Amino acid sequence: MTSETFLLRQINMVYVSGKEPAYLAFRPQSKDNSLLSVDNGDMIMAEDSWKRFVSNPQCHSAGVLAVTNGECASVNLSVIQDG
Repeated sequence: MTSETFLLRQINMVYVSGKEPAYLAFRPQSKDNSLLSVDNGDMIMAEDSWKRFVSNPQCHSAGVLAVTNGECASVNLSVIQDG
C-alpha cells in the first residue's frame, strides 16, 4: 500500500442521514475488535467491493466511501492489511 491507496468502506444504510453518512459509519465497534473493515483499493475497485459485500444476504450497503492510507497516517490511525 502507498499513501495514495484508497481504503474502501461500506456504508450501512442506517448510517446515512440525508445525503451524508453519519460519523457512526466510521466508528469502530467492539464486535469488530474495535477495528474498521475496509477493502484495499489497490486490489479491488469500489464497485466490485460493493458487489462482493452485498452478495452476502446478511450484508447491506448504501454505497462505498474511501479515505486514503495517507489520510489515516496524518491522524495517527494505523492501517493493518490482513488479506
